[in-house]
Amino acid sequence: MINTIDTTDFEQIKAVVGIFEELEHDEPRLLYGHKLTGFGQGYMMPTGGKHKPDDNNNPVTVAKREGFEEAQLQGWSNIVAGQIIVTIRDKRQVLLIDIVIFTSWSGDLKWNGEFESLEFLPLSTILNSKILPHDGDWLRRVFLEEKPSLVKILCGRDREDVLEFEMLDFPPKK
Repeated sequence: MINTIDTTDFEQIKAVVGIFEELEHDEPRLLYGHKLTGFGQGYMMPTGGKHKPDDNNNPVTVAKREGFEEAQLQGWSNIVAGQIIVTIRDKRQVLLIDIVIFTSWSGDLKWNGEFESLEFLPLSTILNSKILPHDGDWLRRVFLEEKPSLVKILCGRDREDVLEFEMLDFPPKK
C-alpha cells in the first residue's frame, strides 16, 4: 500500500493513454512509438494527452481526439480499462491518467511530430523496449490477464524516480 501524502495543494492534471489494439493475432499488438516530445519523451508510448475544456471531462472523448491528432485514426469499440494515478512529490503534481483501449478504428495511420514513428507492435516487443518504470506491470495485467487495473505510482523528483508502486482491481467503464 502506498504511503499517503497530502496532495491537497498539488496541481491535478487529467490525461489519457489511448491504446489502439489489433485483435487478430496470438499476442496483443498495440500502437506504440518512440516519443519525441512532451510527457514520456524518450520512451515507447501510446497515443494520449491532457484533457481540454471541450472534452467535457470524458476520457473516451480525449482518447479519440488525441488518437486522431497523433495518428490520424478515429477509434471505436472503446473501453476504459483502468487508471494510472502518478503522484510526483517534488513537482507537487498528481497525474490522473485513464487507460482507454480501442479495438477498432478507421483512418490511415500517419503520425505527427510527437513520435519518431507509430506502429502496431507485439506486446512482448513493447515490454522489451524502453518504457516508463512499471508500465510493463499494468500492460501485462490489462492485456495478458485481461484485468482492468488501478495503478498508483508515487515518484520523487520525476516519473522515472519511482518510490512506491501499487496495482489494484478497477471496475471497467464503457
